Amino acid sequence: VWSTGSSGTAGTMTITRLSGGRIEATFSYSAEPGQGNTVGGTRTVTNGVIDLPFTGTITPVPANGGGKVSGTFGGVLYNASSGSGLLTDNLGQPGIRVSSISSENTLSLELSGVTAPGTFSLSNTAPVRLLSAGRNTHPTNCCWGGTAGDVGTITVTSVTASRAQGTFSGTLQPHAGQPATTPLVITNGSFDIGIF
Repeated sequence: VWSTGSSGTAGTMTITRLSGGRIEATFSYSAEPGQGNTVGGTRTVTNGVIDLPFTGTITPVPANGGGKVSGTFGGVLYNASSGSGLLTDNLGQPGIRVSSISSENTLSLELSGVTAPGTFSLSNTAPVRLLSAGRNTHPTNCCWGGTAGDVGTITVTSVTASRAQGTFSGTLQPHAGQPATTPLVITNGSFDIGIF
């Protein structure tokens, strides 16, 4: 077995038709050997096509269902494989919190007291406006963010009871006492996440 895993960057699928009794899509991906695979090597699939009959009823996705968190971490693309959103800060007060993870990285943001769109500069003092990041597969690089030396912004473009959307960028300082010694630059960050 070969699998795309949960890196968030292994491939894409684009649904081009889901009507008239058919589902059509294109896809491409790179897959790594699964557990117990003794053959090894990466498998790359290109120009994949789905064109099948489809019957049944399509259930609408709930307003708070699904989401996407992405950005560029030090020049490397980040696409979360899972994420969650809350309308509270870390102390349970009104705000916005987004947490996300892939097999390689994590990213979280917290905006204390934010309940409406706007642009907010990073700050680790009240009201807290934080970006934090980590590298799961690189223990020598570990963790960044949440320090007084962080610079950047989080822009909330929309917030409702069921979804938060916006963008972010910044230069995050390494955590004291951790292996990382240089700042992490995050660019082109965006979130569109269901609220639970």
